Amino acid sequence: MEIKMVEHNNKLSQLVRENMKVVLLDIEGTTTAITFVSETLFPYAKLHLKDYLQDNWHNDQVLNVVSELKIQSEVDKSKYGIEVPQIITTQTRSQKDNAINSVVEYVKWQMSLNQKTIALKKLQGYIWRDGYHNKEIVGHVYKDVKHVLEQLKKMGKRLCIYSSGSVEAQKLLFGHTCSGNMLSLFGGNYDTKFGDKRSASSYKKIAECIGCSLQEILFLTDIEEEAVAAIESGMHACIVVRPGNKLIDKIENYHNITSFTSLIGS
Repeated sequence: MEIKMVEHNNKLSQLVRENMKVVLLDIEGTTTAITFVSETLFPYAKLHLKDYLQDNWHNDQVLNVVSELKIQSEVDKSKYGIEVPQIITTQTRSQKDNAINSVVEYVKWQMSLNQKTIALKKLQGYIWRDGYHNKEIVGHVYKDVKHVLEQLKKMGKRLCIYSSGSVEAQKLLFGHTCSGNMLSLFGGNYDTKFGDKRSASSYKKIAECIGCSLQEILFLTDIEEEAVAAIESGMHACIVVRPGNKLIDKIENYHNITSFTSLIGS
């Protein structure tokens, strides 16, 4: 088994060296612990939600995202019914607390369903931005990640991110990691504005944006369905096996690694 794994990784590193121009990276479960978002970012946003709204209520950015959340709440009401908390809009300062409380209630409801609407991700991103800048949040990356990405960049590979988290959230994480600021390593960030990560068409759109053929891109992910979608699009894909990631049956049918070092053959 060990010999087969070495042979497998040698083939992968050769593929990367000789045929890949771009390495496209997922975040959760790939560069970063699968638990980082659920156990660090989400609780932080929930804990600081009300204070953030109170401190920034009359900021245009916040007012705009609240308007977007109200529109989304109406969409959710048509889908889920009366159980959806409704956002109160008001122009008077005396009703500010009631309005903020209604936003807090709705946002927490969305988060309880693990929704990933654009408005919710925007507001979470604003709160996380403060957390990172205040050094209350430090982005997690596995120890093998930074060194290998630096080596890949030296080899002339373009490194990009494709995550369900917003582009801003991606940049905040990699700009404030436990390994320092890693933003300079990346040449492109993509989120679900390009489509569902389990749809082949999303990967085609990203390749077109990058300006590279699909056959010259390797996508790294911990999710089998995402790997399948990338492969269906024409990309190469590799499943990253990290602690806590979902176990995949017949993983031997895919390129798979337990450490980024396998990408460079060491």
